[in-house]
Amino acid sequence: MVSLLAPLAVLVSLGAGPDEKADKKELSETEKKAAEAIRKTLNASGPAIDKCTGRYLTEQPAARGQARIDVTVAKTGRVKKAEVTTKLPQARTLRLCLEFVARAWTFPPPRKPAPFGLTVPVAPGSKFRLAAAGEKPPPPAKKKEEPEGFLKLRPGSFLPNLAPEKTDQ
Repeated sequence: MVSLLAPLAVLVSLGAGPDEKADKKELSETEKKAAEAIRKTLNASGPAIDKCTGRYLTEQPAARGQARIDVTVAKTGRVKKAEVTTKLPQARTLRLCLEFVARAWTFPPPRKPAPFGLTVPVAPGSKFRLAAAGEKPPPPAKKKEEPEGFLKLRPGSFLPNLAPEKTDQ
C-alpha cells in the first residue's frame, strides 16, 4: 500500500499554500471530496502502475526499491508535467511507463498549477493502492518459502570415513 498525505495533496491541488491552511486541522467538505477524487484517480491507475513495475521486475528480477512520480497539475486538472526519478538500475523503461501513466491522470481543477509527488514501491508482489484517510494498511503478506534449488549437504558427507575399519579376526 502506498501512502500520500491526502490533506497536503488536496491543499496543494486547491491552490492553498502551506501557510494559508497551517492552523486548520479539519478539511472542508470541498477538500474531502477533492481528496477522495484524487485517491480514486490514483487507485484507478493502480493496475497500469503494477504493470509498469511488473515489466521492470521481469527485466531486473533482483531489483528492489521505489520510484518517485512528480507531477504538475494544470488549471484544467490535467497533468501538465510528469517526471519519474529512481535509483533503480537500468530503469529507463520503468520511468517512461510510469510517466505515461501519470500523464493520463485528471484531478479536480486547482486554483493555480499544483505540483505533488507520489512514491511507488518496486518489489515483487507489491500492489499499488492509495489508502483512504484513517484507513489502516493491510497486514503484510506472508512470504512463501521457495525451494532454494540446491541440495543441502553437510560437509562431512563428502569426507572419507577416517575411522579405522573394524575387521573380525
